[in-house]
Amino acid sequence: MRGLEMLSNTIFGVAMSLLAYDLPKASTFKDAPGWIGLVRVYAQPVIALAISFVVASGVEPEQLPSAVG
Repeated sequence: MRGLEMLSNTIFGVAMSLLAYDLPKASTFKDAPGWIGLVRVYAQPVIALAISFVVASGVEPEQLPSAVG
């Protein structure tokens, strides 16, 4: 597969996953949210989505970057 085609497939896959994942809607906020408000609402779903991508890709724990130096 060519590089550009792989990139477009990845972007499309992530976009469709985000749509299907049903993240909280803007109606969650009464007014324009600050950064802390966004983190409070979206942190848990985005972390869960990232973990699901890691699990689905079949990455072994030894291949993940270590957080401890």
